[in-house]
Amino acid sequence: EMTTSQILLLSAVPVGIVVIATALIVLRGRRSWLPATRARAPGRPRPWWRVFSSHETRIIISAATVVVLGLAAWVFLAPSPGRSPTEFAVLEGESPPRTVLVDEFVSVTISIRNRERTSRSYRLEVWARDDMVDREELITMVWPLHIDGRGSAEHELTWWMPWPGEDQQVEFRLSADGEDEAEPCGLLRLRLDVHEP
Repeated sequence: EMTTSQILLLSAVPVGIVVIATALIVLRGRRSWLPATRARAPGRPRPWWRVFSSHETRIIISAATVVVLGLAAWVFLAPSPGRSPTEFAVLEGESPPRTVLVDEFVSVTISIRNRERTSRSYRLEVWARDDMVDREELITMVWPLHIDGRGSAEHELTWWMPWPGEDQQVEFRLSADGEDEAEPCGLLRLRLDVHEP
């Protein structure tokens, strides 16, 4: 998903191209208006850019600079197509045991990486779900998590399962501030068999 700054930069690119094209058409058309001292002498071809005054040249260069900077910013700021601006994973080797007891503490370490250039704040929720009886419960939450642009963070989560059951699901839902909570930017799932003590 594009940020507001990326949308503005992308919108400025076609405007800059139109400005440059219009300037070239109008200024090249002025060749017929040039005084005799600036008119091209017969038989002596001159480079096309020499028909512009220094002031006109500065205008064209400034407009071209805006377009080039806008394109460069878009290339470097925009995430690759199909990729989320946030990486979200359980650290390798940090998965909890498959079988746990009710009210037994379970821990994992979560890694979050912000691929955008600007800092972001996140909310990390852990939910217990039992699909057999269609119930879920928020069991812990971490908020806010501030991560600098192009930065990363690791956070250890500890919780306990609220009820027993086979193949219970644990969901880790990561949401960025200002985004729709119904569509988290990161979602991880674990399956646990939960037994009575």
